[in-house]
Amino acid sequence: MRFTLRPALALGTILLLAAPLAAARAQEPTPPAVRAGDEAVDGRRLSLGSSSYRLVMRENGKELGGATIRIVVSAADAAGEAGLLIVKTVESPRGTIFDTSLVRRRTLQPVWHHSTQPTRRMRLDFRADSVTGAVTPNEGAPVPVAHGTAEPTFDSAVLEQVIGSLPLAAGYAARIPFYIHEAGGLVWYGVRVAGEESVTGFGGQPAIAWRVAVDAMDRTVTSWFDRASGAWLRTETSMGPGRSMVIGPLPEE
Repeated sequence: MRFTLRPALALGTILLLAAPLAAARAQEPTPPAVRAGDEAVDGRRLSLGSSSYRLVMRENGKELGGATIRIVVSAADAAGEAGLLIVKTVESPRGTIFDTSLVRRRTLQPVWHHSTQPTRRMRLDFRADSVTGAVTPNEGAPVPVAHGTAEPTFDSAVLEQVIGSLPLAAGYAARIPFYIHEAGGLVWYGVRVAGEESVTGFGGQPAIAWRVAVDAMDRTVTSWFDRASGAWLRTETSMGPGRSMVIGPLPEE
């Protein structure tokens, strides 16, 4: 079996690809909701600059393919207030993907998202009650996007930055609405701090990190975030029997 890399390889899309949970967890109390614009998300924690990651796909211990992911965070104006421009570039044998998101600095509430992929272009504009825009195939007419959202949603392209800006701590849990075009609109994500571990950070140095389980669509992805800075360090997920996907810092970072 051969893996196929799909566009926008953030946690949002990884959850679409991950293997379903074998069994549901025992009923747990419903955690509080954190919506786009809530001050529980503090984007001031995010550092400006760039970081690079390597994505590896494995089957029965054998590496089958991969990609590199580069994320650049810079200051920008967001509808008249302080904002962040977050650019994610994914390079794989299938081509290069550029995802650019403009968000408000304080809360990471999205303003717009632009994506250029090998087969299409997409632009999205976010409002408190809707997401609108268009998806344009390389050889076709634009297809309008018009989704009402029951809650103010975050842009799933910056899911890692949103989670890293939460007040993560032992026992922390929350429900967060993200917009995923491929999933038809708003998707609720469960975020749970499942532990604290030492993992390999940037520059090959050990880092103390929160181990965070991200649940959506009957799937779970595990990610690690630096305890001090909230920086995304690593993601692991099962893709089915004997198959897995691992993302971690490039050795030279």
